[in-house]
Amino acid sequence: MFEIKQRRTEKVLARINAETLVRRRLEGVKLPNADLSGLDLSGSSLRNSDLRGVDFTGATLTKCNFHTTNLSGAVLDNAELEGADFTDAVLVDATFRGANLKGAVFRYANLSGADLADAQLSDADISMADGSNANLTGADLTNSDLRSSDFSNANLTRATLVGTDLTNTKLMCAKLMQARMEKTVGRAPGRARTTSKSDQQWWRFWG
Repeated sequence: MFEIKQRRTEKVLARINAETLVRRRLEGVKLPNADLSGLDLSGSSLRNSDLRGVDFTGATLTKCNFHTTNLSGAVLDNAELEGADFTDAVLVDATFRGANLKGAVFRYANLSGADLADAQLSDADISMADGSNANLTGADLTNSDLRSSDFSNANLTRATLVGTDLTNTKLMCAKLMQARMEKTVGRAPGRARTTSKSDQQWWRFWG
């Protein structure tokens, strides 16, 4: 038996009569602000669910299905999310700091304002997504697909974009200081900020 409680009040939101949450069908559940930190939900389907503000810190969510799920403000820091599907998901202001998102799918997802600092996003499909104002400082996007996505005003400082497909990707006013962009595919429209002396304070021009 699993008791799912609200992360702040510890109010019981749901009881699941099962020995494991691995590969469970939990579609359409409403668990706003629930505490699911550290749990193993590998291969489970949580599509079409309300998971706003849920705490998934350190959870194992490998190949989970979050298709069209609302995860606004959710905390997925250091979670295992390899191969997870976030197609059409709402991820506004969600945090994925240090998460493993290798091969994850974010097609058409709303990642506006999301925090993906130091996340592993190699081979991820983030095409047609809204990543405006997102924080991807130090994120690894090697060989990922960002075609036709919007990363305007995003922070990609020290991000790795080696082999990334940026065809028709919007990077207007994005920060790309010290980003690695070898073998990048396509041309991204819009002006991005890259490392230059104009980005430095005047007293650092010498020495």
